[in-house]
Amino acid sequence: MPTSAQVQHFSAFKNGLKDQLGADVYNSYFDALTIREWESDQVTLRAKNDFSANLITERYRKSLGDVWVEFCGPVECLRVEGASEPIFISYDSIQSNIGTSITRTTPHIPNHLSQPGSMRSSLPVRAVPHPARRPADFPPPIAQAKSPANDLDDDGEAPESSSAVLNPDMTLDRYCVNDTNRLARQAVTRLLEGTSSPITYVYGTSGRGKSHLLNAAAVEWMRRRPGSKLRYISYDSLMSDVVDAHISSNVKELRRFLHDTDILVFDDVHMLRGRKRTQEELACLLERMHQAGKPVLVAGALSPTELAATGISQRLADRLSGGVKVAIDNPDLELRQRVTEQMAAAFATRTGHEIPQRYVDLIARRCDKSIRDVQGAVHTFELEVESRQGQDLTDDRAKRLLETHLATRREKVSLDDIFDFTAETFGITTAEMKSKSRKQPVVRTRQAFCMVARKITDAPLTAIGGMIARDHTTVMHSITKAEIVAESDAGFGDRLTTILEEFGAS
Repeated sequence: MPTSAQVQHFSAFKNGLKDQLGADVYNSYFDALTIREWESDQVTLRAKNDFSANLITERYRKSLGDVWVEFCGPVECLRVEGASEPIFISYDSIQSNIGTSITRTTPHIPNHLSQPGSMRSSLPVRAVPHPARRPADFPPPIAQAKSPANDLDDDGEAPESSSAVLNPDMTLDRYCVNDTNRLARQAVTRLLEGTSSPITYVYGTSGRGKSHLLNAAAVEWMRRRPGSKLRYISYDSLMSDVVDAHISSNVKELRRFLHDTDILVFDDVHMLRGRKRTQEELACLLERMHQAGKPVLVAGALSPTELAATGISQRLADRLSGGVKVAIDNPDLELRQRVTEQMAAAFATRTGHEIPQRYVDLIARRCDKSIRDVQGAVHTFELEVESRQGQDLTDDRAKRLLETHLATRREKVSLDDIFDFTAETFGITTAEMKSKSRKQPVVRTRQAFCMVARKITDAPLTAIGGMIARDHTTVMHSITKAEIVAESDAGFGDRLTTILEEFGAS
């Protein structure tokens, strides 16, 4: 961990950057900087994502080095984790230019830093910071208040960025396959072999293993093609990058950064509804990837046709529809059994304790809504088996454990849970559900929410109405209308079923 003095100097350094670059640029790229490592001759900083890191070192490298020397003192090498190259600073230049503009020369780069791929791991696994050791002997800074960045996206909120980090344990070998997801697995196989269409789109509701499949495909790609470039992007990371790029006039750099890859993996595309700028950037990126013959793997909750009907641009939906599109169905008993047995076997290998087979079978039979239910139940049984220290688990205790697990899931369902999942299922933002909009997709989403909330909670009509900024009479009308529409509109009925299944009330 950095010393208190180092923290003070680092704060002064960031304030200096803000003064020199302006609040918009600072808030977009530098506000999230943290200390990764601080040694006598090398400092490593961590940016919020790889795009920010590359932009900082390419466009703002001189400002970064100058301000660091001014507020934190001399250093030979200044790195930003995730960037393609570090900033080297000549000690001779530093000594002769303290307090003035610093000129840089590029010194000899050690062999271990000059090797291809040495500056970035092929899989972005987070490193644990080492204790900082560089003594701090510069005056402490004067703290300044942080100014929020202006938002340029459509709903008035700039999302936080989250760099997607691959989980090396989520591999294709651990992805259980049967008829419910076999086509999706085969589509990924073809993509990895280079025989697929340019875009592969996998879709299905929450808890069906989409994210596992995407992560496993990315891990396998890097295993087969070490040294290649892979972009694994989540919807919130892309939204954040688009906002930041517009604020700081770095849209061209963002587009160049995103396209500078051998394969693109994008998760939760349905969450981009209402984000017109971000959708446009993604659609353009897919077109550029297609023209360059580079593969793209995308996952979402809805089919391309449903996406277009629920807030995703027709252009983006058409791009997804033009490639291989495969649905992942609700996990059947066979798949749940395989997942449960795999987790139980891993637990036995790891701890030496075993979950009896009859309880493995019980979990697979009873947890019939999603794979996440299965995983939660197995983890509960793991704790129980470990805590008994060799004593046998009785059938009565096992049944109570499972009943408690399933009942707790229902008890924890709140109006907020239903509200958020209904919006996600219909591809509508929560802000739109509360708005005065009378567009049919928005109205249908409100009606579905009212019907489901009334069916699986004891919340009064006024509370349900409060979630959508309507009174109780509107809720009553919405429930009646939802029941009528569900009988005549198969798509609406399917989404209702999805929501009810998610909360165990089908």
